[in-house]
Amino acid sequence: MSPGILEVEREHEVKGQSDPPGVSTDGLPISPRNHWAHLEVVMRLLAEGTPDRAWNQLEAIRRSESVGAEAIAAARRIVGEALARAGGDRIERPSDYLRARPGKTIQPKLRQTRDLKRRPGRFPSDLILPGITGNANDFSFLVDASRSGGFAGPLPGLRMRLVVTLEGAEDLSQLERALAQCRERAPALAHGLTLCVSAPEALHGAALPVPTDWLAGSVFAEDPAQQMRRLAEETDIVCFAPLAVLEDTLALERVVRYVALSGQACLVLRPFGTLCPAGPDRDGVLPGVLSDRLMLPAWADRPDAFSDIRGLSFALDAGLFRKAGGFDPRFSTPGGAAAYLAARAHDAGAYFLPLAVRAEFDTGGDPPAADAALLRALCPHPAIRGAAGRFETPRVSIYIPAYRAARYLQAAIDSVLEQDYDDLEVCVADDGSPDATLEVLARYDGDPRVRYATGPNGGIGHASNRAIGMARGSYIGQLDSDDRLKPGAIRRLATYLDNNPWVGCVYGSCERIDENGYLIGKEYSHLNFSRKKMLTTSIVHHFRMFRRQAWERTSGFREDIANAVDYDMFLKLSEITAFHHVDEVLYQRRWHGENTSHVNEHFQTANTYAVQEQALERMGIGRFWKGYVPDPEKPRAISYRRGDCPDRVYFWPDYSRTNPYQRLLYARASERVECIGGSIDEALQAMGGRTEEDAGTAVFHLHWLNKVFVEATNVAGAARAAQDFLTKLRRFKFMGGRVVWTIHNTLSHDLPFLRIEANLSREVLELADAVHLHCEGSIPEIEASFPLPREKVRIARHGTYVGTYPDFVTRDRARTELGIDADDEVILFIGQIRPYKGLDALLAAFREILPRRPRARLVIAGSRPVAPLLDGAGLSEAERARITVANRFIDEMELQVFFRAADLAVFPYTRILTSGSLLLSLSFGVPAIVPESAMTREVLADDRAGALYRPEDGLLALVGAMETILGRVEAGEGPEMGRAAFDTARALGWEDITPLLLGDDAARNEETSP
Repeated sequence: MSPGILEVEREHEVKGQSDPPGVSTDGLPISPRNHWAHLEVVMRLLAEGTPDRAWNQLEAIRRSESVGAEAIAAARRIVGEALARAGGDRIERPSDYLRARPGKTIQPKLRQTRDLKRRPGRFPSDLILPGITGNANDFSFLVDASRSGGFAGPLPGLRMRLVVTLEGAEDLSQLERALAQCRERAPALAHGLTLCVSAPEALHGAALPVPTDWLAGSVFAEDPAQQMRRLAEETDIVCFAPLAVLEDTLALERVVRYVALSGQACLVLRPFGTLCPAGPDRDGVLPGVLSDRLMLPAWADRPDAFSDIRGLSFALDAGLFRKAGGFDPRFSTPGGAAAYLAARAHDAGAYFLPLAVRAEFDTGGDPPAADAALLRALCPHPAIRGAAGRFETPRVSIYIPAYRAARYLQAAIDSVLEQDYDDLEVCVADDGSPDATLEVLARYDGDPRVRYATGPNGGIGHASNRAIGMARGSYIGQLDSDDRLKPGAIRRLATYLDNNPWVGCVYGSCERIDENGYLIGKEYSHLNFSRKKMLTTSIVHHFRMFRRQAWERTSGFREDIANAVDYDMFLKLSEITAFHHVDEVLYQRRWHGENTSHVNEHFQTANTYAVQEQALERMGIGRFWKGYVPDPEKPRAISYRRGDCPDRVYFWPDYSRTNPYQRLLYARASERVECIGGSIDEALQAMGGRTEEDAGTAVFHLHWLNKVFVEATNVAGAARAAQDFLTKLRRFKFMGGRVVWTIHNTLSHDLPFLRIEANLSREVLELADAVHLHCEGSIPEIEASFPLPREKVRIARHGTYVGTYPDFVTRDRARTELGIDADDEVILFIGQIRPYKGLDALLAAFREILPRRPRARLVIAGSRPVAPLLDGAGLSEAERARITVANRFIDEMELQVFFRAADLAVFPYTRILTSGSLLLSLSFGVPAIVPESAMTREVLADDRAGALYRPEDGLLALVGAMETILGRVEAGEGPEMGRAAFDTARALGWEDITPLLLGDDAARNEETSP
């Protein structure tokens, strides 16, 4: 990004400067083209214990011909092994979320079919791209990674520098109490804490239990070099926290976990009430502090979320703090200084996530007039600077990589300076030109809008990265040294970016001129941007302008290839941000016979294949697809076909966004099988584009049948929906597809068309190639509703959720959050509140035991109205006082609060075939009570992990089971039962269902093939 404050003075002297040469570990100068030196850096990063950085550095020279494929492969093996040992889950770029990497355990969201009708020629109908990941401030992929990664286990061992301000002795006493509480509640957090305290000198030297750096003035007013030494050295996280924040150790623990997940996360601390202002719900329970669903979407949908930072109440990775350059000491208030730091972090690619804190504190306000004016001068983002004109930091930077550019460079630069747009600069990186390029650049020494530097020759990618490294603008425009911009080009594209904050790259069309500047004609122009079309050929024409923020989220320009460098760059950008084509001629491309793409046509073609292959890898689909050339006479007419893993599964209904079941079910199979959420219509549409070379198996995996009837309002409509679904299933099979049905329930819960569904079930069973059950003992239970073809039955058990959900809240803290006393006997009911879940029976059983167990407390957590049930249960005031209700959706982060507070969980369902709720409870180490069935008998073989009862035996059966478990808890057996529950869950791993999906013979053949 733009240079830090440390470099402000140097920025004005950059003209004519030579970049310092690279230096190897033995002190000798190195050339940018010396990829062996880059490999040496990889090994140094590995020795420093940062295998994730080493892996990314190694990826940058993956295509190096000077190092060679054998040495690169060996280095990838060494670094990959280190990454696997360390865990490969850290996300520094959006592509790290999608792509496979050694040691990675985070499983990205399963892809969904979309835009099947919008596909260019030569593009397979069933090549399903993942959605754009991480556009603008859309941090949903980081939140998803925090869930699928579990946020479980010990606190990562990161060091945190806490920066606080004290006004007097009372604040010092509060700080001492908060630190003592932190050491008690979160010793791992306290172990890594150091303090930087701004306080009156009379307080300096107070004995605090953590290392403390006392500061008499404001930290944001310090000299930048001193800031870096004080705040960002020998630490991993810099946290600027109002004093009240320190009392909420859960908030600080989440800061550590998020920064451990990604150095690009900037955590914005906010009082709980400002993010969730609704107050108590009708049942008297505040939404939990960890309920991100209430606060995150609004911030993810705001591209300018950074502008909400107006004070010292945020936390970020120390490396991000250094990259952003620290605070500018010219600001007089923390509001202005923090706002500018946030703006720089935004341009450095940061995502701004709000974290609710159970405390009240001032988050800052608008800065005074002088600071606001300085902020507008320094921050070019339209959310801060609305006016046009020239400012200290320009909004647009036009970068020019230059090599042997003396003949045309002046015309290129002048075409920028003559634009009707003043808020700009030109950044030229001379790539060691042997001609008079530097003499041309010296002509602009009197113009502050032109900045340039020279350095050793490293190629077009190296020079482009250097030129962008010099740039200070939020918008980056590309201009080749032998081309020209048309009048009005910059204003046209910059204005579009101003008005369309979700678009990260906008581009126009161009015309071709000859070496003397005469028009040859208009160049090829593809009217509308398409990611699919972009994967077959580059359609992002000159003139191109993109956001600095988006560029920082990529690996930059490749420096190990000489051609297809721009194509690679814009492919990477297209994966993380939206594009738009302005169909106007804004650029003149000079054609003089020495253009790189023309001179090296053979290498251009070879590198095109390479960057397309790596695009597939970044998107996590490289093992399923590969590029090929249908017509050898047209080597650049590239298409795609099935890769090393040609089989795919379309699963429906797709509930993988809200329930981890399907992700976990397919986790082991997805290493070899492409799993995509899609309806039967979408599966048929994808199947329609299969080619003769496609030898893979296509599977439609059906889960819940009730989705077939979702739009039916009467019996006739339900019958038509069933018949239409069957017709499409038959067509899918006729086209060569395979049908698999996982039976989750004998018949759907609460469905009014049970007879029609039973008939549909029989028809589906006849069509199915395989029928999946989670428990063999369930066969007689299913056969009571419809006949089951035993020869088609395949058994693969339902795994558990150990490590799937966040799990770092202690029992005491969970009860504090829910307002529950430490000696209460807590009975938990959690999940959607539906008639078949038997909540009325649980309420009756709870009333029955309460006179004998006055410390019993029932916690009901789940969506759908519960008040009518409570009102109709005839509860006395005293009974109602022993029931805690959170009548809302309980999101993934918050589940731990309810389970950690519970002594047991009860799921009194009237019908049960497979119980994911039982397995979820055991995964949190909470014993459970469930009705007896084949599956629950199999899981609860150890009666220490819970209890079974027979609903047909009446209410007393449920009461007896609850009394038994609570009696054992009272007798001190609670910890032992919790361990038994967790051990039971841990033993129930997810099986590889590849043979079930593909057919036993197909899977066996795949395993034995060379």
